[in-house]
Amino acid sequence: MGGAIISLYAARHPEQVKSLFLIDPAGIYVYESELFDCIRAGENPLIVEKKKDFYELMDFAMEKEPFIPWPVKSVMAERAVANNSINKKIFPQIRGNHDYNFKAELQKINAPTMILWGREDRVIHWKNASVFDELIPDSEQIILDGIGHAPMIEAPGKTAEIVKDFIDSQQVCDRI
Repeated sequence: MGGAIISLYAARHPEQVKSLFLIDPAGIYVYESELFDCIRAGENPLIVEKKKDFYELMDFAMEKEPFIPWPVKSVMAERAVANNSINKKIFPQIRGNHDYNFKAELQKINAPTMILWGREDRVIHWKNASVFDELIPDSEQIILDGIGHAPMIEAPGKTAEIVKDFIDSQQVCDRI
């Protein structure tokens, strides 16, 4: 959800955004993912109702799930269950039940934009990166093989390297 939210912010407040880095952002669903098949079958792996669902969500969302010690993972699962009602409310809103044209908003972004996506993303199909790239005027995309919906968790070193290279190429930070 963060990529869609920050995209809208960048479109509506261009004077406050020097560059934009999107990682598997929501908002564009031209190419359907495995998530669509699950939803059509009456299941939503993103909605956690019991702890077991959280572990299944991790498997579904990530191709390379990181090691998380069981006590930490258990607490994360409990929190996901506790957030069930808010997630049930948010999910329809991010699926297009809103009063603006997201594609038109993307075309207003004037900040240099990097779009990073995992090719094995089962939540939002990686081919949607090309739609973002076409709509955002000054953008480029990188697709990571063997990575799911969370490159920053599945391949943190590679993701950090791509972010750093992008920032360096934009010269958005003051140098000492």
